[in-house]
Order: sequence, then structure tokens, then C-alpha cells
Amino acid sequence: MEVEYRKVKLRIESAAYGNDLYLLITPLELDEEYTSTLLVEGGLLWNRPGQISREEDALTITTPDQKLEFRSSAPLSNHPFFNTLSPFLAIELSGAVGISSTTTNLAAIQKKVTEKRNDYEAYLKQFGKLTEAYAGMAAGLGWNTIYDPVQDRVFSTVDRQWNINRGGYVFFGWDNFFMAHMIGLDAPELAMANAVEALREATADGFVSNLSQGNGRKAWDRSQPPVGGLACWDIYQKHPHQWFLEMVYPRLLRWNEWWLENRLNGDLLSWGSNPAQNPFHDKVYHNLQAAMLETGIDDSPMYLDAQFDPEKNLMEMHDVGLNAMYIADCRVLAKMADVLGQSEDAQRLRKRADRLQQYLQALWNEGNQLFQNYDLIQNTFSDRISPTSFYPLLTRTASSEQAQSMVSNHLLNEEEFWGEWVLPSIAKNDPLFPKQRYWKGAIWPPMNFLVYLGMRDYPELKDARKALVDKSVDLFVRNWTEQGFVCENYSPIDGTCTEPQLNSSPWYTWGGLLALMGLMEEGYYD
Repeated sequence: MEVEYRKVKLRIESAAYGNDLYLLITPLELDEEYTSTLLVEGGLLWNRPGQISREEDALTITTPDQKLEFRSSAPLSNHPFFNTLSPFLAIELSGAVGISSTTTNLAAIQKKVTEKRNDYEAYLKQFGKLTEAYAGMAAGLGWNTIYDPVQDRVFSTVDRQWNINRGGYVFFGWDNFFMAHMIGLDAPELAMANAVEALREATADGFVSNLSQGNGRKAWDRSQPPVGGLACWDIYQKHPHQWFLEMVYPRLLRWNEWWLENRLNGDLLSWGSNPAQNPFHDKVYHNLQAAMLETGIDDSPMYLDAQFDPEKNLMEMHDVGLNAMYIADCRVLAKMADVLGQSEDAQRLRKRADRLQQYLQALWNEGNQLFQNYDLIQNTFSDRISPTSFYPLLTRTASSEQAQSMVSNHLLNEEEFWGEWVLPSIAKNDPLFPKQRYWKGAIWPPMNFLVYLGMRDYPELKDARKALVDKSVDLFVRNWTEQGFVCENYSPIDGTCTEPQLNSSPWYTWGGLLALMGLMEEGYYD
């Protein structure tokens, strides 16, 4: 990484070989008027036993298991007055400095760092024209992957900064499965660990919560979109370890059944929020706003005019996206059941999917040639449309004729979803699109990704699918190469994620889904 402070700019690189660490600090710019000093401190994380001391020219870290002595390749300053309360090494910064527990030879440290960098760059080359796309996706995942010392586990989080005030970490219901999906490209152990840990965070009722934090807080009243099965099945297809299915299938099946038990509203599913424990006294609880959070697209204009029935615990709207994702979940769980020899489960899941798929056709608006949400109070189709209208492409719920019609009339319509930067999270002709605030118009990677997954099952949509992939990858790579950003959401107006009204984190892991689309399209996930 590069660090800039006033007139000083540094490049900091690290390389690990087992337990041997090599740090290389290279000045890119130095203040010509004043001397700069590099301070190197040590810390014992998570209140673990051990001690840190300065012993002659070494920063020494001693734990019950090992003793490490870090030394500098450059001479030390013995000036004692620096703004630190822990032992440190102080080095006058006039050129490159190496820090290591194995050598003080700068050339040797530079060689170790260079070898690792060259290895990584060689690895990247296998992705050809998608090298930068992969690099950005991997960087976002790497930065936001953490260790949980309480439960001794490693997993990826949405945004490293978001963990700080949440007790050390936070899981979100569908975000973590998207992360596992991305990691499954080439890091199977970490991908499977992410999926397993996300499912372990499920509530006692068996559903994956909207959120689950290190301080014990959960959303006990609501879930989030059922995309876990899709992610786990793709990971298994790429890395066919049956033990993985044996671990995730029972929890995924329980979550699948929870939706029918708690969100069936007549013939189809609706989003909702249950009466439940609320020890953290959340105000967003058992109301319309809580049900909107269950959608995962928190403030989408699609739901602003919906009504919430506190007796039924449901939003009075049949939602295209929810039912399409749920049908897809049933289909992949049936495939898992086949692998695991659970034939009765497989038969039941397929019948469940067939039944809901038949009812989902009622949400096809023939006049508008599009699947649309249905307001059960007004007894009419909702006029507000988003990319969720294309989710019935998942598992071929939409017929070939329907698919071609809604893609040509809506997806590729520049007055609604198409343009230089796609896909906006609400149609461009929606009255709230100009707000560009969060889900009121911004481009969100999960939407592009789910639409893409659906389009893959329709050979007749090949050209439109390729165009969607190319635009998604271009959007991602542009922000990654120009700014170093992996964005939470993007502007459909200028293709950046820096506009204040977007409220977009610049280092949010699921931004990499746009890159994953390109990698999948080129066969790297096969």
C-alpha cells in the first residue's frame, strides 16, 4: 500500500514465508526540509499472553509458543521521545528500509518481497484481459477477510470498517454468501469456510438473519434473500467435496423451510418481520421498514407504498425477486439432495419449486411484458420496477418468449435500465431515480450478478448477456484502476462511487461481483 502524509509518501510491502515476515518500506517522496523518522511498533492482539520489549537493536516479541526478534536493515535512532507508549524501533528515513525476523540485509529482504510480488503477478496473468478485474476482486476480499479470536475462525466481512462498532465483526444475510461465491473461484477452503460460518450464524428458528454481530446482536425478526444455496452449489460444482454439502445442506434446508412457514402469503411469498426478542431495542422491528430490510435492497422505492400487516407479519405485496430466488434455492437444494442420497427431500423440493413457479406466472404483466410486484391491498401490479423483475430468469421460470420480450423491451431500454453504466437499482423513469441515494437508482453489484446468473440459462440472450457482462466489468475495472476502489454501489450517471448522495463505501467486498461476472463468462469458474 502507499501512505501519504504531508510531504512524505511511502510504499509499504510485506511478504510472508511461513512464519517468516519481511517488511519493506520504500520512500517515494521525502520532505527536503525536515528529517523523517520511521517508527516500528509491536502489539499483542486480542489480549493474548506474551510480552514485547526492546532488547538492544531488536524489537522482541515473546509468547508461550515462540520468540521473534525483529531488526532493521538501517541504523536505529536512540532518541527516546516519540509519541508511543510501547517498545519501538526508530529509523531515520533516508532510503529503503527492511524489517524482518530473519535478516537485516536490505537486498535479501527486497529479494524476498520481489519474489512474492513476481509470483502473484505471474498468477494474475492467467486471467488475461481480466487480470485487473481479478486483482481488484481479490484485493477487496483480502482486505475484508478477518480472524475472529473468540471462535477461532477466519471469514470475510462486508467492509473492515463496518466491524469496528459491531463487536469485532458483522455478518449480513446475503452479503456473506456472495463473498463465498467470489472466493470459490480459486480458494476453496476459504470459500467453504465462509459459507459454513454464515450458516452457523443462523438463529435458533433456523433462518439466516439480516445481520449477526460480534456483540451478540442479531435481527431475530427477519432474514435476507435466500441466495445461500446458489453460492454453495456453484462452489461445490467447482470444488466437489461431498463433506461440504453434508455440512451446509441441513442448514440450507431448514432455512428454505422457514420461508414457507413464515412468509407464505396466499400462493406466493412476501417479505416480512416477525414478533421476536429484541434485547438491543431496535426501533426498526416488526414494521414495514424491518420488512424492507429483509429484502436486502433496504430503501428501494418499490416498497415505500406497500402496507405491513402486523397480524400476518408480512408486507402485503407478492414480490417477484423473493419468489424467483426462492424457486432457484429449491432447485439447487434438490440437486444437493440427489448427491447426498436424500431422494424424498429432492422430490419434495422439486414439487415445491414447480408449484411456486406456476404461481409466479401470475406476476407476469402481459400488457407491459414484464414480471412485476403485485400490491395485495390495491389489487394491482406495482408500477415501480427494478432489476428484480428479471430474476425469474433464474431456473428458467420465464419462458423463452417472456425472456426475450422483457430483455428487449425493458433491460435494453435506455429510458429504463440500459445506458453507458448499468444496471440502475430502480428504473430511470421512476420519480425517485434522480435522488441516487442508496437503492434509489445506484448500481448495485448483486443485482447485476443475479440478472447475469439468470441470463446464462437462455442461449437466445447471449448477446445481451455479453453486453451486460462487458459493461459491468468495465465499470468495476475503471474504479479499481483509477481510484483503487471496490465500491459498494456505483453511479449510473457518471460511473463513479464518490458522489456523496450515493452513500457508497469504497472498499465493500461485493463490488467484486461485477468482476466475477466476467470471470464466469470466460469460463474460469467452470
